[in-house]
Amino acid sequence: MARSKGYTFNTPEQWRAAYAKALGHAARIRIVRTLQKQDYLTYEGLLRLIELGPSALANHLEQLNRVNLLIPIDLGEGKTGYALDRDAALSAHYLLAGVLNPRGEGGRVLTSWGEVG
Repeated sequence: MARSKGYTFNTPEQWRAAYAKALGHAARIRIVRTLQKQDYLTYEGLLRLIELGPSALANHLEQLNRVNLLIPIDLGEGKTGYALDRDAALSAHYLLAGVLNPRGEGGRVLTSWGEVG
């Protein structure tokens, strides 16, 4: 069972809900889409590209990090970079694709980043 604030998810339905919540804001979708195109971006780079205030960006990054969609990268000198965890993104894609698919979890899903199987 999921725990509030602990973010422990044990069933596919709980993971689906967690991913849906994490991706439930246009800014977070934009962050994910931006990181899909980069190996990583610094916090400052994300601020420029996403055009949010620092506290709003930090909040959105935290929401994505809660479901392991981000990989924080220590760049030294107090700088942090962020990369998209592509394995977690594929898991999210697979789990969420089945939600609205009338045939269930089958159908066309990403088999690797950028390829549809």
